[in-house]
Amino acid sequence: MRPRSIRFDRLAVLTVLLATLALGFGSCGDDRPPVSPTAEAEAPCPPEVDMSRAMLTPEEAASLKQRVAGSIVLTGGHLGKHKPCGCTQPQMGGVERLAALYDRLAERAGGNVLGLALGWVLAGNGEPQEEAKAEFIREVFTTLGFRGLLLGDTDMTVPAMTADFGGGGPGTPVPPINVVLGERSDLVGRSSVLDALLRNRRVRVATVLDPAAPAARSLKLQELALEVLGITTAFNQMKPDPDALWIVAARLFEREQYDALRTALKGQGPAIIVDLSGAMWGQEVTEPQPIDKNLSLLVSVDDKGKGAGVLDILVDERGRQSIRYRHYRLRPAYDEMESKSRPLVEETLGFYLDTVSERNYLDTFPTTAPSSEATYVGKFRCIACHQAIYDDYEKTSHAHALGTLEKINYARDPECIRCHVVGWQRLPSAGSVDAWFREPSGFVNPDKTRHLGGVGCEVCHGPGSLHVANPIEYRMFSSKDGITAWKRRCMTCHDADNSPNFVTHEDWYFEMVNHHEVPTDVRTPMKQK
Repeated sequence: MRPRSIRFDRLAVLTVLLATLALGFGSCGDDRPPVSPTAEAEAPCPPEVDMSRAMLTPEEAASLKQRVAGSIVLTGGHLGKHKPCGCTQPQMGGVERLAALYDRLAERAGGNVLGLALGWVLAGNGEPQEEAKAEFIREVFTTLGFRGLLLGDTDMTVPAMTADFGGGGPGTPVPPINVVLGERSDLVGRSSVLDALLRNRRVRVATVLDPAAPAARSLKLQELALEVLGITTAFNQMKPDPDALWIVAARLFEREQYDALRTALKGQGPAIIVDLSGAMWGQEVTEPQPIDKNLSLLVSVDDKGKGAGVLDILVDERGRQSIRYRHYRLRPAYDEMESKSRPLVEETLGFYLDTVSERNYLDTFPTTAPSSEATYVGKFRCIACHQAIYDDYEKTSHAHALGTLEKINYARDPECIRCHVVGWQRLPSAGSVDAWFREPSGFVNPDKTRHLGGVGCEVCHGPGSLHVANPIEYRMFSSKDGITAWKRRCMTCHDADNSPNFVTHEDWYFEMVNHHEVPTDVRTPMKQK
């Protein structure tokens, strides 16, 4: 990252988390590959939600021409994923593609675009590189023109995400995106929510937590929160504001939480509730769902940054406003779009990777207890007895997984290296995502432990030192227990995010790595008793 002055003060936070910022404010988007602005402007869009007091009949609405007066970009729920990743095609998401989408919307709306980062952009799993990632993502949103950054509970565990950059001195972003976290006294009448004016309509934005969630309780234990208010309590302390358009983000894992939020917002005015759970109540919801007679909507944004939501503010010939929601999937087609911001975001990403390397996060990554008495020895120790299998393995992408990262300068990023080398474990965590650890004898970095680079034999078969020393007494997993073993190990990396088709095509995946092309009689040439 660029050098800058960073300091962190412990701040009090509430269930309603807020960012104070100055705001400026596309046409319909969808989840198809992007096309030219002219062509897409002619594409059909779903019915608009009329936010005006005087309702239009369908016939009246159809007869009036509408123009896009501005757009609101809704993003969040990245949980640390800011770059497309995985072994499936096409790879989705990434802040570079978000930059291209933002630029396209800004071009079509004459620059009147409001970008909202609604929270949970970090995983909150305690991994060391999250400090650098917090600095990186704050700078990304500044580069894109986002005027503020709201926080979820996972973000608040990382000091660099809540720290004030420079206190107004050198290094302060322009415009500032410093998050302001209010105490309880701030809840009434002042900076308890983000306030904005968009086409003569006031917009209020907040991010809320579930006070019953373990993460919310841990905020008090860490002295990051003086009090965690319930959703209903928090909004009941606010003066009703029916003329404002509310945008409220949350991770709605439970139906009860959504019901409480909906009830709390009834007296406040029309509302857009943005779910950032990625799979609300166990199902993906991409189409907007009506909430109540206030014409409020429940919308869902892809988790891990795979998509973004866009609210288009439309104005007709009579000056009446309506709002239209579309969900954009950030596909590879955005890589080819002209975007003035994307090169700057790519440059910032380069600073992040340099920072990760300079701070030596890979070498100092936390270790865990070894999985067995054996230690990792590397794939080259297998050649003496399993040459034919090794030759077959060398034809796979697994064998060259480390080189894949080296080509794109990610070979020293712990978040990427873990699925491309030998000796890393994924273990349950109290946070939103599982935590990763390196085993003591596992891969450290490309210089010290290159023999453990790539998805080697021991990723599936387990550490091999005892087997190498005495192959008769210490057998690797046999065909009898091998199916269970490989499924468990494979799904460490071939999870729903990185390999969404793995569960339904696991047999095909196994055929890729089960040495089926190697004749049985040459798989192990040494005699075994």
